[in-house]
Amino acid sequence: MIKPKVSVGLPVYNGERYLANALTGLLEQSFEDFELILCDNASTDLTQDICRQFAAKDRRIRYFRNERNIGLAANHNRTFELSSGEYFKWAAHDDDSPRPMLERFVEVMEQGPPDVSLVYSHCQYIDEFGNLMGVESDGVACDHPLPHKRLARLLWSIHMYNTPFGLMRSSMLRQTRMHGLYPMADHVLMAEMAMLGIFVEIPEPLLRIRRHPGRTFTANKDPKALREIFTPGRGHRLSPIGLKTRMEMELIRSTVAAPINLGNKVACTAVSTFTPQWRTFKNFGGRHKRRLFERFASVRPAFRAGDWVEVRTKEDILATLDKSGQLDGMPFMPEMFEWCGKRFRVYKRAHKTCDTAFEFKGRRVKDAVHLESLRCSGRSHGGCEAACLTFWKTAWLRPLNPAAFKSEHLITIGAAAGDEQGLQAAGDQHRSRYEKVARTGRKLEERIVEDYR
Repeated sequence: MIKPKVSVGLPVYNGERYLANALTGLLEQSFEDFELILCDNASTDLTQDICRQFAAKDRRIRYFRNERNIGLAANHNRTFELSSGEYFKWAAHDDDSPRPMLERFVEVMEQGPPDVSLVYSHCQYIDEFGNLMGVESDGVACDHPLPHKRLARLLWSIHMYNTPFGLMRSSMLRQTRMHGLYPMADHVLMAEMAMLGIFVEIPEPLLRIRRHPGRTFTANKDPKALREIFTPGRGHRLSPIGLKTRMEMELIRSTVAAPINLGNKVACTAVSTFTPQWRTFKNFGGRHKRRLFERFASVRPAFRAGDWVEVRTKEDILATLDKSGQLDGMPFMPEMFEWCGKRFRVYKRAHKTCDTAFEFKGRRVKDAVHLESLRCSGRSHGGCEAACLTFWKTAWLRPLNPAAFKSEHLITIGAAAGDEQGLQAAGDQHRSRYEKVARTGRKLEERIVEDYR
């Protein structure tokens, strides 16, 4: 029997609503040398019928059904145990797969060095109806030769959890403890993969993760309910430790059991012990400082996360800049002009930045925010591919009432995410604004561009 290059594991339980769409997207991939392993966790809806219908039409599908519900993590592990490919990827029954996904993953994996353990990409987040909500990524890519450096990068940065849906090297995945039977086990598994090899990020949205009310961690907020999903029949037993504490303990166990030398184990154990605690402390302090500021500040912040805004026109923005093209020390980058007149949602408020223009140091910023999906393209910085979040002063933005454009915001998000139809629609809508730039403003714009060159 010829083994496939890639094995795709799709664990499912009662996924009749989105399963057919997920299977169609996988079977229509431009890369065809793969097997699709379906593990039905004793579903009680039409999942079994859907799986059998697709399996009868395509030989690449291998369908297995558990006699009883063995739990979410164990079902994930079973898909890998049944696989035979050189590379492995998990897929969710409610997600979508762009056609070039597997082809690009395999291409990048095989072009990289043999110590690449995982390749993942930026991710498009869609709602229950398939509408685009935004583009994000964990940002955990790291090619440092030392395992503890890679581990520290992952533990400090992971937040969106699109990384577990990347393409993994099967030989390295077999060296891990796989998914543990507890919530947040994928966090620990990714830490083990980071210790074993380097992570590579593709700056293209090759994943589409669906956010909907029925998603496991959305529909189940109670710790007992989550434990029941991972260990059916035992989830309601009294547990002496919390979910996060259990995950952190397992993280330390993984560093001790990792197949690396003693020196790296000691370094990784120190990282796994202190990095999560420091991250929790920083987040806790940041949240409470913001709350205190908002409570006792004399005025409400101009914008908060979730607020809808429109980027002002070029003329309005240029009027706020000084001779060096800055406002309160914050430069307006030339590539940001293309977003003038478009509408976005505030991702979060910006309190500090890393200033590397003259010396490497951090500095605080005031009246600035980050907007969803907007990152630096690097065109004005020698082709830099860091894709940093752009900083927007509140003076460059105009507040909007979301009810006034409820039907239009998807066009703007699509344009920001690189959707060609969205870009064309947004461009037609705002072309008149681009053509009315004042003559005096053009001189200042040219000066900004020249400074960045």
